[in-house]
Amino acid sequence: MWAGKICYPSNVTTQQVRDIVCDYLANHPETRHQPAQYLSGIALAEAFPCEK
Repeated sequence: MWAGKICYPSNVTTQQVRDIVCDYLANHPETRHQPAQYLSGIALAEAFPCEK
């Protein structure tokens, strides 16, 4: 689903990924009814987009 849309930096930590997803959820409470996998993917794709 998110293949090719999320390009993690080589030095990203698990804590950073967690923080990004938690921040996204806090800033978008209206989306909390969506599946966690979907919301996590959106948060990470926004934070770590692949260059075009």
